[in-house]
Amino acid sequence: MSSSQPSILNKLIGNAPLRTVLIVPFVLQIIGAVGIVGYLSFRNGQKAVNDLASQLRTEVSSRI
Repeated sequence: MSSSQPSILNKLIGNAPLRTVLIVPFVLQIIGAVGIVGYLSFRNGQKAVNDLASQLRTEVSSRI
């Protein structure tokens, strides 16, 4: 392998400033974590509401 060929990392980064190279991955990780937590919270909230609605339906039906 010739040393004159640029590595894959050099091709991806190019001449980007070091500040950008360090900040972008952390920002992407934070966005990903917030997205996953938000999605899981939304799904858990939906489950809780559906469970409560089912309990209320059952209770109303039993009283009728």
